[in-house]
Amino acid sequence: MIEPVEPEELATRLGVSGKTLRAWLRSRYPRSDVERGRRWNLTQAQVAAATSHFRGGDHQSAERPHERLLTPAQHASDAVLERRKIAAAAFRPPDIWLLLIAEAPPRALDRYFYFAHVSEQDSLFRYVIRTLFGATPARTDKQASLARLRDEGVFLIDVAEVAEGAADLTDHVPALVERCRRLQPQHIILFKATVYDAAYQALKTAGLPFVNRRIPFPGSGQQARFEAEFGGALAELGWAPQ
Repeated sequence: MIEPVEPEELATRLGVSGKTLRAWLRSRYPRSDVERGRRWNLTQAQVAAATSHFRGGDHQSAERPHERLLTPAQHASDAVLERRKIAAAAFRPPDIWLLLIAEAPPRALDRYFYFAHVSEQDSLFRYVIRTLFGATPARTDKQASLARLRDEGVFLIDVAEVAEGAADLTDHVPALVERCRRLQPQHIILFKATVYDAAYQALKTAGLPFVNRRIPFPGSGQQARFEAEFGGALAELGWAPQ
């Protein structure tokens, strides 16, 4: 009988940090509420998938961990991933009326939809609030707007947890479907054509309650179209904020 492999052991083999591997595993193989907090015992299929992902075709360097030391930037990225998860969890509604699905977080590590202090850009957050509630939010009080989203039962997730994942969203769609099932939203709206194209068929096959609209990202001159399409989707759902 083949013994299960623990993440730290596999991470050492692959030359990545345990935190990086566990983050990838959570994205690719979502765990149930019962499983969270328990030790991972990886199956051979999971080991093979992780090996294929992290080796990136370089078999030799993957077996020599000293050649794959993490850079300071990679350590910073891991820390931000955890910070993003904590920030989002603070504003997750107990019951989700509307789940918004975006592509991926920004490449800038100091910007994220659920970070309370973002001094520039942040266009997705600002146009989501503007369309939902009819006014552009003040940058000095983002936390109040995030709290209102939570109280209205609105939550946002990304298909990919890191910006680099946007290069091939299809890899993340199976995990996205499982996350949607766990969150049990009453309605789902997709942002950006790449998200719609990657996730449409899988969400439809899974019977998830998404609105069939291609809504652009509110950038590069698409802000007015975003408001029109997102507003139309909200009207279909009978959106009526308290």
